[in-house]
Amino acid sequence: MPTTPDELPIIENRDCSMKDGWGRQLNWDSNGADRVRLWSLGRDGIPGGSGEDADQEIVFIGKEEDQNEPPAVETIGN
Repeated sequence: MPTTPDELPIIENRDCSMKDGWGRQLNWDSNGADRVRLWSLGRDGIPGGSGEDADQEIVFIGKEEDQNEPPAVETIGN
């Protein structure tokens, strides 16, 4: 599991930038074992808000050894 965005692979012909839809760097948190959380503070860049100003977050939960089903992805926000 990557602990920093620098550990992510670059995939040819894909946008691998770590920017949100407003051109700001995405926030990143990883426990280094099985969970990565990415979030944007929305259009206004301030925590909270509603509509386009609302925070957007996605959590990737990695596959554990001997796990048969695919890893989970949780989307939080609009």
